[in-house]
This record gives sequence, structure tokens and C-alpha cells, in this order.
Amino acid sequence: MSNVRSPRSKICSVGARLRRPRTTDHKLKGNDGRRLAWEVLRRVEEKGSYASLLLDVRLKRSPLPLPEKRLSTELVYGVLRHRGRIDWFLEKVSHRPLEAMGVGLRNLLRLGIYQLCFLEKIPAYAAVNEAVTLAARFGGESAASFTNAVLREICRQRDAISYPDPRADPVGFIAAFHSHPRWLVERWVHRFGQEEATALAAANNQEAPVVVRANPLKCKAHELQKVLQAQVESLEESPLVPETFCLRGASSIWELDAFHQGWFAVMDEAAVLVVHLLDPQPGELILDACAGAGGKAALAAMLTQDRANILALDVNERALARLRENCLRLGVQGVKALFLDARQAGKRLSEKVNRILVDAPCTGLGTLRRHPEIKWRLEPNSLKRLPELQLELLEGVLPCLRLGGVLVYSTCSTEPEENEEVIARLLQNHPELELEDPTPYLPLAREGLVRGGEFLQTYPQRQGIDGFFAARLRIRDR
Repeated sequence: MSNVRSPRSKICSVGARLRRPRTTDHKLKGNDGRRLAWEVLRRVEEKGSYASLLLDVRLKRSPLPLPEKRLSTELVYGVLRHRGRIDWFLEKVSHRPLEAMGVGLRNLLRLGIYQLCFLEKIPAYAAVNEAVTLAARFGGESAASFTNAVLREICRQRDAISYPDPRADPVGFIAAFHSHPRWLVERWVHRFGQEEATALAAANNQEAPVVVRANPLKCKAHELQKVLQAQVESLEESPLVPETFCLRGASSIWELDAFHQGWFAVMDEAAVLVVHLLDPQPGELILDACAGAGGKAALAAMLTQDRANILALDVNERALARLRENCLRLGVQGVKALFLDARQAGKRLSEKVNRILVDAPCTGLGTLRRHPEIKWRLEPNSLKRLPELQLELLEGVLPCLRLGGVLVYSTCSTEPEENEEVIARLLQNHPELELEDPTPYLPLAREGLVRGGEFLQTYPQRQGIDGFFAARLRIRDR
């Protein structure tokens, strides 16, 4: 790897701490799209917020014109997806460590570098000047000088900055160029080999489409398709699940009339496949053990024409409130929200159920296209801690399942510790459980989705959808 000289300037000696903005959205003046993006990015890093949820709230509150809102969205997701490469650039032109810059200044510089190195439509002078103006407003003259020096040095050196040699250090190259933590890349290279690990990292940095599933309680799929075609740039039918469409170019999916009328649910194809694997039937009692906002519970109700009784558990009151709102919008009446820890379900629920879905809390490493911030906050020990919780959840709900009943375990993770290893431990503890081949329950294309006749496993680099794992088990006579 060649050495790149760092500039000899205030970059090496000035450390500016940008103060937190005090004004609210309705008082924003100038730099509005960039400033909103900066505020979101620093909160994501400081507070561990989910970028999608925080950005959605801020954009709904903001009076910004649509082009500025789109710029904010582009900047937030662009910086989070490519933060590894951006920080690689930043470390090459500054002797000052990233950690010493402070979260505000660090994210302001990332915003500037993303515009300079990834967005051809924004002139370099505009990206630099806007960043310097923001730095001056919130950090004073020293922050502005520091920002100006760093970004102008990026302009001079961006085409000369080198990466680790992919032959001598493939992990280092993938981590730097494709913006993933080194520990995660090491895992993937070991499991998949260098070529597919590179493909997976690259796929994670692609913008994921919005995926919607038609609600048969409100409309026919062809009616929804006709309505959406007039409101989005492109619409494609899913090759994996029926009545499901991939959208691009919707200014805001939440503002469409069809959304408010409950004509569709927003859910990636991989998540829809999990509900098909559950195969809910009319008249059954079904338990959704970790329901969250209720997307899968609502879809299970739709697939039964709302003729099943579904108990949706969660320990987050806000999630249950969103679940109730979601079901109301979709016209679903058969889902009952319960504030209950699934680990206590066997002790608290008296009636046996026909089917159980445990869509367990996990690292979320299969959803990095939609939640790129996850890769920057996870640590390797997450893959030691979460499987214990996942197994506890399974053990907690298993007493609720009647003989002959079906248990589906799923995660939005690509990692075996959270997936097949959890199932192996469950089967060891419960010989009355048997794995079933998921293939017969997949509605359309099936090639490449089922591993060894045992597990559903999807990957963004293979199917172009989120990375999900699911196992279908049935309880035999004890």
C-alpha cells in the first residue's frame, strides 16, 4: 500500500468541538438539507438511534422543500453506507485521530467527503463552502478553518489515495473499499471466500427498493399495481412471492393514498417468505412471540382472510401501539396485542396454539441495505450474547404449542450463531421437535432459497433481497 502524505496545516493541530444546534426544524435557515442530515447522523452515532425512524420523524416535521428532503435522505444513507471508505480518506489527509475530532465535527467532515467523492451532481466548491459555513455556525472560526483545510486536501488527493492490496490483504481491502468493519469481513471471507464476501459487502451498500404486499382485505393485487404505477418511477412484480411489488422513486411511501387506505403492507420479500413458511390457516390460534410493529402478524391475518386468531406479544409498548395502528389501517381485526415477554408465555398463556412464530431479536446483519448504521455499532460479542436470548425465547413459547403444531423460528441475520446453531441446541433439548423441509411452503421461485432441505436462507448478493433465516419445526407426540 502506498503512503499518502498528510497536509501540513491546521488539520494537524486544531481540534474543534461543534456545539449541538439549539434551533428546531421550523427555524432552519440555509444549509437546511445538509444540516438536517448532520443532526440525524450525529444522533445516530451518539444515541444509537435507527436512521430510518429518526429521519422519517424529522422529515415529517420539517418544512423543507422536497429537493432538500431528498438531499438529506441521500446524505444520511450515503454516509452510513460508505462510512468505512470515507473514514479511510479522512485518516489519510489528517494526522488527528477520528476519535479526537468529536462526533459533531467528524460527521460534518463525513458529509463533505461523501459529497466530494460520491456525488458527481454536487460541485466541489458547493460541498466545501456549505460544510465550512455549517462548521463556522456551530464551531466557530477554528472549526471552519479545520473543515476547509481537510476538504480541500480531499479534493487534491482523492484520486491518489490508495487502498490495501486486495491480493496481500483481501480483508483490509474489502473493509476499506466496501465500508464494513474488519471483524465482520473476516467472518465472511472465512465462510464464503473472498469473491462472495466482496459481493455481499457490495450488495449491502446498494439502495434497497421499497417492497409492498397487496392487502387482500382491501383490494386486488392488480388494482394496487395500477394505482402505484402512476405514482412511482418503477414497479416490478416480485419473482419470489405473489401479490408483492418492488417500488423505486416514490417520494414518500407513507404519503400515498393507497397507504392510508390500507391497500398494502410494507415488507421485504424475505419477511413475506417467513410468513408463508408459517402457513397460517383460517380458524387457528396463532402466536407471534416477538411481534414488534406487527407486520408479520398482520400478513398472517391477511393470508387467512382475517379468519385466524393471532396473539401478538411484545415488551415494547410503542411497538404495540404501532401494531394496533397498523392493523387498524389494514382493516385487520383478528390480531390481539399483548404486553408480555415471550420467555414467560408458557407460564402466562393457558390455551395451546396451532402455530408459533418467533421472529427473534437479532443482530440485523441481513438488513444492512436498509439499516447501514447497524454495521458500525455491532461488536463480535453480540454474536455470543444474542443466541442465549434467542434460545430462551424459543424455550419460553414451546409449552404453548399443541401436539402436531408448527413452530417457525426466523431472524434477519446472516450469521450461523443466531440461526442453525440455535436450532441445533433447541433440537438437542427437545427430541419431540423435528425439522420440516421449507420448500413446499414457498409460493413461487424456490431455487437457491433452501439449504440442505432444512433451512430457508436468503442473501442480498444472491437473491437481491434482505438476508433472512428461517426454520420450520413440528412437535411430535412426546
